Amino acid sequence: MAKISVISDLHLGFGKGTEREEDPFVAAERTIEKIKELDSDVVLLAGDIFDTRLPRPEHWSRFMKMLSLLKDGKRAKITKLEGREDIPEEALRGIPLVAIHGTHERRGKGMKNSIKALEDAGFLIHLHCSSLELDIEGERLGIHGMSGVPEKYSKSVLKKWDPEPFEDAYNIFMLHQDLEQYIYNPVSPPELGLEDMPDNFDLYVSGHIHWKEKTEVKDKPFIIPGSLVPTQLKKKEAESSKGFYVIDTEDQSLDFVEVEPPRGFFYEEVEVNGEDLRKIERMVEEKLEDIVVKENEERSLVRIKVKGKLPKGINSSDLDLSDLKEKYNDAAILSISENLEEEGMEEKVQTLRDLREEKLSVDEMGMKMLRERVKEAGANMEPDEVFESLVNGDIEDALETMKEGMEREVEGEEEADGKSDGKTPETDSSTSGEWWKK
Repeated sequence: MAKISVISDLHLGFGKGTEREEDPFVAAERTIEKIKELDSDVVLLAGDIFDTRLPRPEHWSRFMKMLSLLKDGKRAKITKLEGREDIPEEALRGIPLVAIHGTHERRGKGMKNSIKALEDAGFLIHLHCSSLELDIEGERLGIHGMSGVPEKYSKSVLKKWDPEPFEDAYNIFMLHQDLEQYIYNPVSPPELGLEDMPDNFDLYVSGHIHWKEKTEVKDKPFIIPGSLVPTQLKKKEAESSKGFYVIDTEDQSLDFVEVEPPRGFFYEEVEVNGEDLRKIERMVEEKLEDIVVKENEERSLVRIKVKGKLPKGINSSDLDLSDLKEKYNDAAILSISENLEEEGMEEKVQTLRDLREEKLSVDEMGMKMLRERVKEAGANMEPDEVFESLVNGDIEDALETMKEGMEREVEGEEEADGKSDGKTPETDSSTSGEWWKK
């Protein structure tokens, strides 16, 4: 049998220069200690060990010191290797750690990333579109890893690699990408989904997503360990515990081991429906008071999300909660975000959705919106000329063209009514002739 510990997204270096900088290291150290206590045979790490492409020397040093704790005792053997060159012998000493690099560590072609550098030093084994088979006291374990790639290439990279499990082994497929079932990104939708996972693996592992998850893919377990500390401050991070998964290949058990986080994280939402600004501020403060009363730990993370509809005539920029942040600064590391609907916003959002459905380029979207505005205003002008000026940064030329077009339109209307005296008409802000200024 083999006991496998699966961790992900340490983000060492996150919060650099703030009081949160220590949190990822504390969480990682506690996790490595638990892995040692459980007597794991191998550790899988699904990307984003570091938070930056070029980690600071002190971050390298602290992580290498942690990994040295895994270098005692056991020794696994590599029986198969596909898609890459030989692995340093030192990387197999003790409890081997097999890692893929994540999106935070990815570097350009021909440049060495931090995970590969750690392999060169013998601290871990780095996989990218490559596979290895380990022999652990007679148990054969196949590990297949696809490191983080730019999202638009993820499906084509996976298809080109096309990994296949080793025969007579327990096979694990590991990747670090957006997955459409978990990541919503309307600007750049994920290319991959669970249905794209390769066939016939015994376990599927994904990094990149920061809350833990456990489901099935192709009748086999699919797990997301999640990050060890909250970095995105999303609701799901507050709702699920932090830690790592442990798999026992003998009885096929799959358990989540909790790791106590360095500090608590609380997420609350405030629903508003036309209340005035003072009332909204009181609603937010009530939530904060409730959290501060319940929470005794020093400086917990608190995120308040204000969502709903503002009263008529009020913009989201009118809501200023800076005084609350200052008031509760000693009690919590506070983040307040807003997702508020303003009057007329729904129509604007629907316009953008319609344009996106037509799959237009950014220029085409802008051109179409400008034509619609010109049509609404009844302006006597060529929108293409205005748009070209805007694209080129000639704002004054664009404004002048729009102004002339509006004046021509007003002149035409007055001539039709028999009122024209040949002079340029005066317009006020109540007429469409002022549209060019808006």
